[in-house]
Amino acid sequence: MGEGSARREMQPAADGDRSKLDPRGKVGTEDIRAWMIVGYKLFMQMVEAKMFSNLGVGILPLEDDEDAIGAIDEIDQGTSMGPIPGVILIDISAPTISAVDIGQRVRQSQKLKSVVIILISANPIKIDEANHIGKSAQADTVLCQPLPDPVEFKRIVAQIRLSKP
Repeated sequence: MGEGSARREMQPAADGDRSKLDPRGKVGTEDIRAWMIVGYKLFMQMVEAKMFSNLGVGILPLEDDEDAIGAIDEIDQGTSMGPIPGVILIDISAPTISAVDIGQRVRQSQKLKSVVIILISANPIKIDEANHIGKSAQADTVLCQPLPDPVEFKRIVAQIRLSKP
């Protein structure tokens, strides 16, 4: 993806140590310390909650479907500028984001099909509606507001990863 590629560079972990995001030795495997986040409002809520500094993860913030699909294509083609994310968070309440399309595209990807997909609503949403979207998107879990604290978030991700083959 020509012009948009520069926007898709993985941001360093909270302590600024880029070596934590070094993809060497991780070709074809995801890095749990690298997270893709789809949805600007969700990203901002997590920044305000100091979620990333407390989790110690690098992030790839993406604004909408086009950015997300472009980033997934770059990973599949081997042209991504960073490690393969181990966790993908998708805001299910953003009007420019189809969590279903993104989730299904991730599960079709040979390089991403086993990553943890978590759907989160940056806005209030009915739990039944959120769960329906989560099932259609092939997400591992759906979280509604308020966001869990960083310790709980790590526990949720770890539990999902342990349950995967």
